[in-house]
Amino acid sequence: MVVQKIVREANGSTFKVSGELTIKGITKPIDFTALMSQTGNTIKASASTSISRANWNVIHQPASAAWNILDRLKDNLIANDIPIKLELVFVKE
Repeated sequence: MVVQKIVREANGSTFKVSGELTIKGITKPIDFTALMSQTGNTIKASASTSISRANWNVIHQPASAAWNILDRLKDNLIANDIPIKLELVFVKE
């Protein structure tokens, strides 16, 4: 992911993060909210979001025959939304 913009929201510890995520050579915009806190020399950031795997052409069977119902069903057994959770810790030395 390439972060393009981080904007502090009204409460001061929440930030809106915008950027571009590239998977399998396909780049799409992505936005999520991150919660950040600082204690001494340590900054902690956490965020969670989800992406649609279809937006990046992440499929189970790349080229199944249209007539093969079992191949078509395999892709439907996998959830379309992929959850993403970030827990980051930065320490200044």
